[in-house]
Amino acid sequence: NKITDENEYTGLYKDKNLIVIMMESVNDIIINKEDYPNFYKLYSEGWHWENNYSPRNSCSTGNNEMSGMTSLYSIYNTCTANIYKDNTYFESIFNLFNKNNYYTFSAHDYTEHYYYRHIIHSNMGSQKYYGVEELGIAYSSQYKNWASDEDFMKVVNDIINNVRISRCMFYVSGILKQILDNKGRFKVEMPERVPFTLTKEQLANFEFSNTPVSVSEITKRLNNLINPIFVSELKSGSITQWLTEINMLNNIVVNNKTRKRPTEEGIKMGIIIKEVVSQYGTPYEGVFYDINAQHFIIDNIDSVISVNTQRAKK
Repeated sequence: NKITDENEYTGLYKDKNLIVIMMESVNDIIINKEDYPNFYKLYSEGWHWENNYSPRNSCSTGNNEMSGMTSLYSIYNTCTANIYKDNTYFESIFNLFNKNNYYTFSAHDYTEHYYYRHIIHSNMGSQKYYGVEELGIAYSSQYKNWASDEDFMKVVNDIINNVRISRCMFYVSGILKQILDNKGRFKVEMPERVPFTLTKEQLANFEFSNTPVSVSEITKRLNNLINPIFVSELKSGSITQWLTEINMLNNIVVNNKTRKRPTEEGIKMGIIIKEVVSQYGTPYEGVFYDINAQHFIIDNIDSVISVNTQRAKK
């Protein structure tokens, strides 16, 4: 038999929406038609597996969230999600959807007291993470008094229906209607996108991070401010090219490879080097930008945009 990456199930759910429900401390009790009719229906009418793996480890909540979103096992007796929070995970469920031009976000109705979800989810590819403070729902710091799940779901529903996402949904809805009206015969003509630009109102919504972040994260947050249907995204590398041109970064050779490193001026501005661990467990030096450096970039965004426009012409 020939081994391939495809089987009879490949593409079965193409173009369908995917909702992942992750529940903690749940067992066979929910397979009960009277008490839990919805879960019973999902179980009895959908797919289920008798053989499954339930990790038993430290930080089970955060570690199991991480496993569920990356398909990676956590390290036994280690708070893997927190310890490796600075890693990036290209194989995560967020990035699978990002690569197919979906908008992704995540939310949780508690603080960072236990897990650094703002960092973890961002590095997994979530385009926006909402903690309990950003959600604006009531909560208590006492262990037993969690935020209301009902309040949580109401606010998350509002996020799903926000202007940016709705605009994309209406656009897609219009295309689908034209396809139906033409009995499946339709040529999608995408609008010509203008070069990357930001209004003052859009820039005011940029989310600064008190924790130093990578330039790719800054680029991603800037791109989250635009409508990608009509505006081209900021190219990766435009920020570092501009910083190099103004002597905040320079090029050095490390192991026969060219790397960016901060100059003395860059270090004073808040560009730092710190050792992180790759997804394969290999330590390396990464360049990160503290909140002062982030403000410097945003304050000079017109110069960054100018560099980006020139790069787009090449």
